[in-house]
Amino acid sequence: MVCPMSNTKNAAKYCGFTLIEVLVVIAIIAGLTTISVSNTTDYVNQNRVKQVAYEFKNSVALARSEAIKRDKIVRLRHLDQISGKPEWMDISAGWHIYYGNSDEPPVIFKYETFSDLTVAGDASVGVEFRSKTGELKLSKESSSKTVCFTGGGITYSVEVSSLGIATVDASDKCIQ
Repeated sequence: MVCPMSNTKNAAKYCGFTLIEVLVVIAIIAGLTTISVSNTTDYVNQNRVKQVAYEFKNSVALARSEAIKRDKIVRLRHLDQISGKPEWMDISAGWHIYYGNSDEPPVIFKYETFSDLTVAGDASVGVEFRSKTGELKLSKESSSKTVCFTGGGITYSVEVSSLGIATVDASDKCIQ
């Protein structure tokens, strides 16, 4: 800051910052803003992936309870499955929970994910729950199914046990 002494004869009567000082302050503020925006974006993306993993866990619990309550097979499948024979496809765009095998099965719940999500694992195409017990329909050689949601540099795994109970873990446990 330049400020002439007030007791000098020909000194100017104003005081202020030099252009260099103002530019340095602006550069520091710009640098700090860039760092904070970058960290905020990563944090938001990681929380979106976490939210999808927990939403899948909650959807598994809902599908299991509906299978027990309705005494019918309940499926959690990809969004494009609307009618006809159930097909197993990737659930990265989202999923819905439904029961029955009619041309227009009743949908219990629908969830859409965000676009930058990668899904892997042996449950990435959906799961099916038995009527009455709500147990997971599995092949003879497996005791559980796992789905991994990846995005924003982080992966969350959801493991569904043979009893139809899901747990979430912040790691990649998927079969690639």
